[in-house]
Amino acid sequence: MSKKLLLLGVTAAILGGLLVSPAAAQYNPEHLYQHLQSVYERNDGDISGYLIDELTQFGLIFPDDARAADASWLLAKLYLDKNKRHEALATAFKTLYLYPRSLHESECRDIIQTVLAKEVVYAPKKGLLESAVYGTAIDAVTLERWHAYLTMLKELDQPKLYDWSLAEARTFVTRFPTDSLIYPVLEWSGDLYSRLGKIWEAIYSYRKLEEIFPDHPQLPYALYQQSLLLTERVAKHEDAVSRCTRILAHYPESDLAPTAAYTIGRIKERELKDYNGAIEAYRKLVAGWPKDERAVEVLLSIADIQDRRLKEYDLALATYDEIIKDYVSDPRGARALELTGDLYAENLKDYLSAANSYARVSKLYTADEKAPELLIKAGNVCADKLKDYRKAIEYYQMVPNLYPASKKVKEANKLTDKASKKLTDNL
Repeated sequence: MSKKLLLLGVTAAILGGLLVSPAAAQYNPEHLYQHLQSVYERNDGDISGYLIDELTQFGLIFPDDARAADASWLLAKLYLDKNKRHEALATAFKTLYLYPRSLHESECRDIIQTVLAKEVVYAPKKGLLESAVYGTAIDAVTLERWHAYLTMLKELDQPKLYDWSLAEARTFVTRFPTDSLIYPVLEWSGDLYSRLGKIWEAIYSYRKLEEIFPDHPQLPYALYQQSLLLTERVAKHEDAVSRCTRILAHYPESDLAPTAAYTIGRIKERELKDYNGAIEAYRKLVAGWPKDERAVEVLLSIADIQDRRLKEYDLALATYDEIIKDYVSDPRGARALELTGDLYAENLKDYLSAANSYARVSKLYTADEKAPELLIKAGNVCADKLKDYRKAIEYYQMVPNLYPASKKVKEANKLTDKASKKLTDNL
């Protein structure tokens, strides 16, 4: 019984093959291209949509056939005919890159020049595009040609071609799923989704990398981009923190590690109101990367949290002092001194320390634009709160002495006269 079934199966397969083979043989690239070319030349009504779909499919079904270059060129020409200049440009470049030395090489360059002459958006990339018209080396293999073509699209970074680029990235992944460069192509797909405003598609594109390539050395970028979208676009703040935390835990040597610590701190401070958690994240940045340009910024944030949120005034003063001592050349130290003075004056009512802090700006940060104003502020504290008019006059007079060109000189002189009168009246 089994032998009979086997014989029937073989017979059916042979008959099926005989029935299918003639049709399959007729649906070949030469016949298909001749049909599409004749449709293009007849120009019967508006069949551009049909032709665009058919020519695009031709490239997907027969990418390595000798007629593929002809179909690609015809598609570029059709796009230009229909005033779809960006698509015409991309298709012409694709023809040059994937099919070097084709019969339509000069015609593709003409299409490119036509588009560049009419589309000013490409002017900033003129150098890139002028070199790109030479395509790839004639001896480059197909995979190398695709690499070069996608690299050109990525460097071009034209918003009008984001959808196009995304489709080409998918085609690359379909054709070369085991290629070593598939990771950056998938990463770029996430970037394109993000730029197109397709936020969840971008998030899951980056997450795909996280789950499929959990140990890839370039993963911090995908984790960080994911965290930005999660917190800024969809308000998933805890998830954003977890992505940055993974960068710190598994990629501490990454260039994005200090940025991850910074981002955690900002999210916890501004969105989650986890102030102690924010301080902990900021401290990781300062301890791990003390020369990072954001170190002083996060120390100011720490002090602000300690002052306004946690009411830990002694800790806030210590943090401000840390900025002044450890980052003495950083001009933001002047703000730390000003804020120190404000804390003393407003919260601790220690007016003498407040005045000293304001005045120190002119000593440590002579060129600071607020130095004259802070000298006046120091004098006012002495006059209004301490009734120490001599000290107030001393601070007021420092303004014309140290900053004779300042707009504050006139105000300082008036205050000097006023304090001098008070001093005379009290004698």
